[in-house]
Amino acid sequence: MINIINNSIDAMRDQGHLVIKTENASDIEIRGVAGLENSNDSYVKIVISDTGVGMTQKTLEKVFEPFFSTKAFEGNTGLGLSMVYGTVKNHGGAVIIRSAINQGTSVTLYLPIYKRKSLTVGTTLNSPLSTTHIKDLSILIVDDEPLVRKSTSRILNQFGFDVLTAQSGKKAVELYKEHKDKIDLVLLDLIMPEMDGEQTFNELLSINRDIKVIFISAFSKDSIRVDNLLERGAMDFVQKPFTLNEISSVIHKTLDK
Repeated sequence: MINIINNSIDAMRDQGHLVIKTENASDIEIRGVAGLENSNDSYVKIVISDTGVGMTQKTLEKVFEPFFSTKAFEGNTGLGLSMVYGTVKNHGGAVIIRSAINQGTSVTLYLPIYKRKSLTVGTTLNSPLSTTHIKDLSILIVDDEPLVRKSTSRILNQFGFDVLTAQSGKKAVELYKEHKDKIDLVLLDLIMPEMDGEQTFNELLSINRDIKVIFISAFSKDSIRVDNLLERGAMDFVQKPFTLNEISSVIHKTLDK
């Protein structure tokens, strides 16, 4: 939602209206949504609308493509809407965008309604990695997204890890040089501006050939690039968005190697 809202703010420039509406989607409506027509789930609908400059049909056809952007670079990776699409699809939902020049843009998210189960957060946090095992371990989180750094850091602090964070590959290399004797594991974002995850990995390997690195990315694990990184010594790969169980399991497996 933050990615979509940021786009709306940019599109409206100095003034405009942003409306966010939620409601339960009807079964009839869901049957008309591509990808959900055969689903038996119930869905909530989130509609984010703005009165911005809008987009052409040609632009609409490309908005979910990685690295496509209508904005000047200025540090922009062009991954905002591709990450929105990946996140929603990974949760079993769908995204629809409607837009026209000078008529604004409307983004509709369909997400399956959560069916409450018994929650075992305490067990999840404590069982994969015991406090005794991790109390002296440190992890370096490398990601250009502040929200990802903050949320992942909070999760790992709950596990009991000491956490360092870096907002860029260059900063990560500097931190690792300074604290290499204390850092046990690096969580490294694959897609970053300037120095990406692969370039950062190369620099870290030149410092320590035995470094333990787990790549994180919104992209699929089933790619040649990820396979090559794993063959070259990366310990594992976790796709964003990840759950507490997923990240704790991968960290546990990596630290035990």
